[in-house]
Amino acid sequence: MSKGALIIGGSAAGIQAAFDLADSGIPVHLVEPAPFLDGGLAGGDAPPQLVNARLLELAKHANVTTWTATRVQRVERQAGRWCLELVRQPRYVDLTKCTACGDCVEVCPVTVPGTGRKAIYLQSGTQLGCAAIDKDGTAPCSAACPGGIHVQGYVALAAQGRFQEAIDLIREAIPFPGICGRICTHPCELNCRRAELDQAVAIRPLKRFLADWELREGQSSQAAPIAASDVPGVTPRAQRVAVVGAGPAGMTVADRLARQGYGVTVFDRLPVIGGMMAVGIPEYRLPRDIIANEYRRIQDLGIELCLNTTIGAGGDHSLDDLFARGYDAVCLAIGAHRSHSLRIPGEELDGVVHGIELLKIVSLSQQVESSEYHASLARILRKGAATRVAVLGGGNTAMDVSRSLRRLGVQDVRILYRRTRAEMPATPEEVHDAEEEGVTIEFLVAPKRVVGDEQTGVVGLECQRMELGEPDASGRRRPVPIPGSEHILDLDLIVLAIGQAPDMDGLGEGHGLAITRAERIELCGGGFSTNRPGIFAAGDAVTQDKMAVIEAIGMGKKAAAEIDAYLRGLQVSEARPAVEERPIARRELAPEERQPKPRLAVPMIPMEERLGSYAEVETGYTAEQAIAEAGRCLACGPCSECLACVRACKPGAIVHEEMPQTVPLEVGAIIYAADAYGFGGLPLAEGPGCYRASPESPLLGSAAAARAMADLFGQRQATLAQTAPAAPEGAARFGVFVCQCGGEISETVNTDLVRDRAAAWPGVVHSQVLPFSCSPEAAATIKAQVEAMGLNRVVLAACSCCAIDQVCFSCTYQRVRCKDNLGIFGRDEGPATYEFVNIREQCAWAHPGDPPAATSKATALVAAAVARVRLAGRGPVELPLAEKSALVLGSGAAARACQRALEEQGINVSRLDGPYAGGLEEGPVLEVQRRGGRFVVNHHSGTRQGVALVLAPGDGGEMERLLAACADGQEGLRPRIDARGGGVETHRPGIMVCDPLGEAAIVGPAAAARVAAWLASDAARPRPTAARVDPARCRACATCVAVCEFGAPQMVGQDPQRTSWIDPAICTGCGTCVAHCPSGAISGGYSTDAQLEAMLEQLMGGCGAAGERGGE
Repeated sequence: MSKGALIIGGSAAGIQAAFDLADSGIPVHLVEPAPFLDGGLAGGDAPPQLVNARLLELAKHANVTTWTATRVQRVERQAGRWCLELVRQPRYVDLTKCTACGDCVEVCPVTVPGTGRKAIYLQSGTQLGCAAIDKDGTAPCSAACPGGIHVQGYVALAAQGRFQEAIDLIREAIPFPGICGRICTHPCELNCRRAELDQAVAIRPLKRFLADWELREGQSSQAAPIAASDVPGVTPRAQRVAVVGAGPAGMTVADRLARQGYGVTVFDRLPVIGGMMAVGIPEYRLPRDIIANEYRRIQDLGIELCLNTTIGAGGDHSLDDLFARGYDAVCLAIGAHRSHSLRIPGEELDGVVHGIELLKIVSLSQQVESSEYHASLARILRKGAATRVAVLGGGNTAMDVSRSLRRLGVQDVRILYRRTRAEMPATPEEVHDAEEEGVTIEFLVAPKRVVGDEQTGVVGLECQRMELGEPDASGRRRPVPIPGSEHILDLDLIVLAIGQAPDMDGLGEGHGLAITRAERIELCGGGFSTNRPGIFAAGDAVTQDKMAVIEAIGMGKKAAAEIDAYLRGLQVSEARPAVEERPIARRELAPEERQPKPRLAVPMIPMEERLGSYAEVETGYTAEQAIAEAGRCLACGPCSECLACVRACKPGAIVHEEMPQTVPLEVGAIIYAADAYGFGGLPLAEGPGCYRASPESPLLGSAAAARAMADLFGQRQATLAQTAPAAPEGAARFGVFVCQCGGEISETVNTDLVRDRAAAWPGVVHSQVLPFSCSPEAAATIKAQVEAMGLNRVVLAACSCCAIDQVCFSCTYQRVRCKDNLGIFGRDEGPATYEFVNIREQCAWAHPGDPPAATSKATALVAAAVARVRLAGRGPVELPLAEKSALVLGSGAAARACQRALEEQGINVSRLDGPYAGGLEEGPVLEVQRRGGRFVVNHHSGTRQGVALVLAPGDGGEMERLLAACADGQEGLRPRIDARGGGVETHRPGIMVCDPLGEAAIVGPAAAARVAAWLASDAARPRPTAARVDPARCRACATCVAVCEFGAPQMVGQDPQRTSWIDPAICTGCGTCVAHCPSGAISGGYSTDAQLEAMLEQLMGGCGAAGERGGE
């Protein structure tokens, strides 16, 4: 069965329609595409504090479900109901936890262009009063990073000079920021949107700056050596893992597993740390001290690193040996150290070497005290500086080899590449630097035959010119030989740099691993496990294409997660994150954002120094340059996911992983109260079951609600009664809870001291400090203590002021949420009576520089609250009349429209327009009185009455007379029309007005909707604040009748039993009558005189006994 109504648009009309329907007992779903509700009232006449109260009333309404940041994706009409699909976009902030403290806003480094606000923000004057994050998706740079770095995040932090936070953010994702800051292939820059305007942000150099800055000046939490057992939240585990290969993939696996408490040993066959990074990447690009520093950090976690150690048959250990030595899992990250061959004639001649081997010899000659490497280098460069060299290939290895040879003094170095510059795998800056250093690059040239013999070795290379044909499997255009273009180059050395493969021979025979046709370790089940249980593989050992360092790191992280799952006895697939497509952010750029901002070139050492040594070429940015370059970022997100908000949020309300939510829904009626443009985008047509209201008109909202009420007449739900708390049974058993409010209170008020003092008061059997009283966890804690300790009275010292089911102008979403969690709104209050004390505003904020005064005052206020609730509560409130009836007065056309609308909703209508057609001047003077819970008018045709009253005059003159008739001789009772809600309601509860100048078909149903809402809510349930008369003390002076501007007090009975009676449906709980009653016969709805006296005595006389006098 369809349930209730859907209102599209949190506008003034939408909000009013929601109230009318919900108050009448019909469930309402209110859909608003923005993350906040302002009700369209901000531009009206309502003061901001009243707008706030009204929106909060809606937020807490039992019959209203509010869907912010939500749109209708699908709508279909089926057999008298609407079938819909809603899509709620993420807010990225948990509405059950956010305290609106603003700490997150303060630390957010991103200002959204064109708005003047941060990417995470609070919107004043709106509800729901929690923060929201402006995030269109993942920034293109972040989405492109294989290592999972929040790229825009650290760039945004760097732009503010928050370098430590920026480097810490990088280190959360990868263990090698200094290495990646130098050699990363930076796919992030390839996807940087800034490149559409001028040049990409220099993301890699920024990372390098941050890593270098940390070495010089940083205070990273990870800078000091730590053991794995010291990593926060990590419990050391008994299992041990062996990692074979100390390259980026293997060391990332080791780093992640050590941080999860596992014992890890890394084995590497090389004599130096760093794997391929240390022997395959020249020092001028990657200084060895940078590798050593970042490896030391991982070793400091307790990882054992064994160099010069081979794993495999004939090596130091076999795979089976590792398990026999007590390792529970093995990860093979052996890299790709074997070069591919060309398979052309003459390739075996002396003078043909592999690029990786040449780089390894050069690197080890600089790092290891051994003449072997120098001798090998001299043998390869047999003519010294005059050696003529051709490097075959177009990737990183080719560039590194050619530039290394130039630093060894070789004059004639050329690169031969069979495609064009555009297809080169090497980065553009590598190619540029190679050419700048004197390396010649010949494109569209392919080797055909090595020229030479066994005696002379290489003397040349026969090549052939190429042209590009159709794309091949790599997506690049296939080089096609040009017939007749063969030619011979005179050479002494040919270096092959056309790719690498893993050296499987090192594992020896009998390793039992499945190997693919591409000579890689075969993986199972789409993850990183092999066909042998307990053996995993990652890095170049499993990929057909050579991996960049950042890709190896990303793979290492995933492999570590699977190994962890395996060791914990879980299915390995459980370690794989659910694949949920997140959109790539691409917001519209403002014209001012499109202005060119040239990229800052990274400073380099002079050319003569570059060619004369292996000194690092790039010197890196200064702090000022880094800030300026980071400032070029366009904030694509706009949220950068820097996670500063996560660290700042004490209640843990930030949820960056939140995804859109699709919700199916069935309703019986739809009211569209949003912009007209949006209506055309939905398959809706105005008619039965679907109504429209101009968003700025509450009057039209009510008129639409009246029509929806008629459609949904049978779906009304009983509105929960607001009843005053019953007197607790048994001896007083108090629980006192004191909220810290994340420091908002506890930084000034000594909450522990307040708790300890309360524990000593009579009847207090439990006292406790709560971090955040408005959280679900706090409510669960309080309810658990109520049950466990048998509490029947609870005092919560936090930010709420009272335990009444009402909203005042100073209320907040968090106060409403706190009460709702505890069941104060009549849903699940339980056995205890609650009292609230606002020690935040009244103590912590009132005495910000005086903690002793704030603490003393807080203690006194809590003691007063204990004294108040120690006394029995007031007696039961008289229930208003249950009947649904209305009296319609006036000769206007709207009277008939209103009557029809009311009768369609099952409301009994008594209508009087008199024998006069043009007004009341021809008829007797009417007097409208409120008697016995009804509005009553005596007429020659008889007495007419109704619980509610509608004035529907035909013109202005009749309006004046009807208003005067309601005054009953008291000017203060003359209804004052409230123009803010469309001019339908008056200051007197239960009296509605139809403007004679308005369209009858609108104002009549609108008034009917307000009547139906009032009859089902305020008129049907007593207000907890309603005043009450003690007949025994009342002396029938009628002072209350004279001072009440709402007409709630009435004199009933005959002398000598004549007394005052307060109409519970009309009383607003203002307390005016209580203050003026000369005999004290009237009590306010919330506190009795005895309770007020006990509180005052406690405040005036100290809090030692907390109101013990007059206890039970």
